[in-house]
Formats: sequence, structure tokens, C-alpha cells
Amino acid sequence: MSEFIVMQNRLVQYESDLAAARAEIGRLKHLLDLSKKTTEAVLERAENTEIERDEARAQVAAAFDAVAEYIETVPLEVTDRQEHAKAIRALASDHANAALEAYGREKVREGMQRALTMTLGHGLSKQAHDSILAEMEKLK
Repeated sequence: MSEFIVMQNRLVQYESDLAAARAEIGRLKHLLDLSKKTTEAVLERAENTEIERDEARAQVAAAFDAVAEYIETVPLEVTDRQEHAKAIRALASDHANAALEAYGREKVREGMQRALTMTLGHGLSKQAHDSILAEMEKLK
């Protein structure tokens, strides 16, 4: 009989340990969900910040370009307006010029993504869908 009581006590302990383990699993799952949400939010904010930075650089490059165009067209008492315009364009950093180009490509990608989203459920073949996605990746 004492062996039965020992086994019964072990069973009660195992049940208690199992309940504690399940509670710990629940707690860890909750922490994992919070970590995932936090990570996603941080990554989204970083991506948005990067986009904002690139847009700002693109605006700077566009501003330099606008000034250079103005100088090329306005009659000035300067012997070589085109040289001055070229010098002003050179003031825009390579990063700003690259951002201007990337901004244009991103706008094309966004348009392609919107078009692709609108075609979902309208009989677009998997091959056509994959081709559009491949073209979008080339624009990065």
C-alpha cells in the first residue's frame, strides 16, 4: 500500500510540474509575441526612416538640378553658364543623386505592387504574377 501512496504522490507532483511547465510556456509565448511585435515595429520604423532619408536626399538633388537648370536658362553675365550649372550639379552628393534615382524606381515598384494587388483574384496566372514580382525585384 505504501508503494501506491508513493506513486500517487509522484503523480500529483508530475501534474503540478506539468501545470507549472504549461504556465511557463504560456508566459514565454506571450514574451515571444511581444518581442516579434516590437521587432516588427522597430524594423518598420527603420525602413520608414530610410525611405524618408532617401526622399530627402532626392529632394536635395532635385533642388540642385532645378538651380542648375535655372542658371542654364537665365541670361547672366557669365561666359559659360553650362559650366556653372555643371558645377552646381556636382555639389549634390552621389548619395543624393542615387537617392533621386532610387526614389523614382521605388515609385515604379509601388505602382507595380498596386497593380499586382488589384489583379489578385482576377485570373492572373502564377507565371505572370511571378514575372511581375521578378521585375519588381530588379528595381531595388
